[in-house]
Amino acid sequence: MQLDNWLKANQLSDAAFARRSGINLRQIVNRYRKGICFPTPTNLRRIREATNGQVTADDFVDQHCPAVEVQPQP
Repeated sequence: MQLDNWLKANQLSDAAFARRSGINLRQIVNRYRKGICFPTPTNLRRIREATNGQVTADDFVDQHCPAVEVQPQP
């Protein structure tokens, strides 16, 4: 689940999630939720723990690197 969707589903603001997760600034949470930047390993762990495993590093990879369709070889 993407962080943006999780925050909306749980009715949390960026600031509230920053406090809950231990991420220093709400602006950082905002950049993560919009896909502007990729979380540091420490913040990935904090996000996973704060969301009870519902938002993981894989969710950020999917957000930053959309699936590439592989063409079959002739």
